Amino acid sequence: MVEEVLGGIKLFNVLVFYFLSLLLSQFLIEFKLKYYQARFFSVLAVVLVTYLFSFLFPFKIVFYIVFLIFIALSLYTIVKNKFKIEIDKSEEFVFVIFFAYFIFLRSLVPDVYGAEKFMDMAFINSVLKSNVFPPNDPYFAGGKLDIYYYFGHVIGAGIILMSFAKPEIGYNIAMAAISAFSFLIAFGFLKEFVEEKYAAIGSIFILFSGNLYAATELFYKLLTFQKVSYLFYWNATRVIEDSTFSYAITEFPYFSFIHADYHAHVVAIPITLLCLSFLYNFHKGDKFNGYLLIPTLFILFATNPWNVPIL
Repeated sequence: MVEEVLGGIKLFNVLVFYFLSLLLSQFLIEFKLKYYQARFFSVLAVVLVTYLFSFLFPFKIVFYIVFLIFIALSLYTIVKNKFKIEIDKSEEFVFVIFFAYFIFLRSLVPDVYGAEKFMDMAFINSVLKSNVFPPNDPYFAGGKLDIYYYFGHVIGAGIILMSFAKPEIGYNIAMAAISAFSFLIAFGFLKEFVEEKYAAIGSIFILFSGNLYAATELFYKLLTFQKVSYLFYWNATRVIEDSTFSYAITEFPYFSFIHADYHAHVVAIPITLLCLSFLYNFHKGDKFNGYLLIPTLFILFATNPWNVPIL
């Protein structure tokens, strides 16, 4: 019954990823990282170490070994702290709310089909099946996936393995997780400047804001009793005329989250926000944030190099 409500996305796999990712963060919190930083960077750290060793050994085997080591370190930290699990209630609440929300959205159209999802799924499957990196090019027999920045798909593959889900189900969990982590980091980072209520409003403005085309189109269709088409919101990303390409691409975070193409520029959103957070705290004198900025910048470059110049 629950699976039917979630459009085939198994609640078990959603909960497994949620609790394991929560457990994973405990080790890094011990190093005095901010909660929202540890929550996301712990996932990135496992994937980064796995990525480096996957040039020598099979991806899945390396991932589970690295993952178990990090879990063991987190369990040791919990035991050392007398079984106390560190949770920032407001930040975790934000993550849970948006993770559940985006899981619900994906459950409405859970098929990994349409737009460029097939390509993203092909890249993720190639990573999952890789004996050694670079992964095989799914579009060119005998070729390697070394002509495209694919680290974001490695992160997706890691989330899928953490959820113990089939790839076609885990794809939706990964998409929802990236969206939720984006809100978590935006909220947590803004909390360093303003009160929680303003941080919540600010994170919504950052990640929900866009133009009003889709809302206007929806209202017009309903008012005139016309059928609302499946991709009625698409033109919201093509509103600025361009003499060369007809219309400039003006996608915004919320569009990308609901459209759910697991593209590099989407995965880069929470990574970019995390880089800004590390940079700000390093500027304030936190040397450990400065150290973590180095691998995080590498992750950002390997995920979507177009984002690096803005930093």
